[in-house]
Amino acid sequence: MPHPRIGISLGHNSFDVLALTTNDFVLTREQHPLTSPSYHDRLQAMASRVRMLDREYGKGSLGVAIPGSITPDSGHIRTSPVQDLIGHTMLLDLAAAIGRPVRIASDADCMALSETMDGASAGLYCCFHAILDHGVTGCLTIGNRILSGPNALGGEWSHNPIPWPREWKHADERPGPDCYCGLTGCTETFLSTHGLMDDHAKATGMMLPWPDIAASATAGDPDCLESMQRYADRLARALSIIVNLVDPDAIVLGGALSDIDWLYEKLPLLWSGWALSNTTRTRLCKAAHGADSIVRGASLLWDCPDQVRPQPALLLHPAD
Repeated sequence: MPHPRIGISLGHNSFDVLALTTNDFVLTREQHPLTSPSYHDRLQAMASRVRMLDREYGKGSLGVAIPGSITPDSGHIRTSPVQDLIGHTMLLDLAAAIGRPVRIASDADCMALSETMDGASAGLYCCFHAILDHGVTGCLTIGNRILSGPNALGGEWSHNPIPWPREWKHADERPGPDCYCGLTGCTETFLSTHGLMDDHAKATGMMLPWPDIAASATAGDPDCLESMQRYADRLARALSIIVNLVDPDAIVLGGALSDIDWLYEKLPLLWSGWALSNTTRTRLCKAAHGADSIVRGASLLWDCPDQVRPQPALLLHPAD
């Protein structure tokens, strides 16, 4: 059997694993809960699972999707909603733990790679890919290539302020919630799953899981409906900035909150109020590969080195 392509997508409380053959046959698709949130325990849990896959299928390539962005020169994780990752060089540490090179990219980059290959953005010239989950991040592709730039920040929108801040009945968006990055009112603080739950709690005094808020809104609960309307309004404003700035052919949503189906009807109606064009032709799409898109993109990181952000040279080889 040819050596597998292994992808790992690291989340807040778990990590996903996908092992594919060279012709995309799925050898295994798994989700592993994390019993400890520490960086060391996350690293050891992933390394242990990779070593088990090595024994079962032979040593293959390994790509890792992380929630956050990476400093291009040193490889340190500079931002992440999973804050115990910040400051670490996971790629170097994981390569040392498994004894072979590893590639690493943000979860939005991995989703973009998967979707431009044969998904929602395949064949489109300019697309913005957004993750709406425990964290919020983005990736811009031009001609099916990820836009990187000298700071490896192309498409990162989560730590810009929410545009055209409004005062609602229960809360003023200015200055906005505190963000782990040290600023206030960042897009991520409003549009993440916790942002939605915190906003609902401030308005109602009840902290509910976000799926309950979304489901109750669909069922007609007035408080949950108002919370979801605020969320959609904020997301439409944030995405309209992308429309005005880069005029993409499509915006592709991934992550847990991308499964709220009515957003795809609501948002294009809302963002026309802030996008400069009289008729906004940008399409809004859900990631075609769904929940697998991020981990699938991670498994492709070695196949498409010219389509992803450059990897720090010192991190492409395991420590001696």
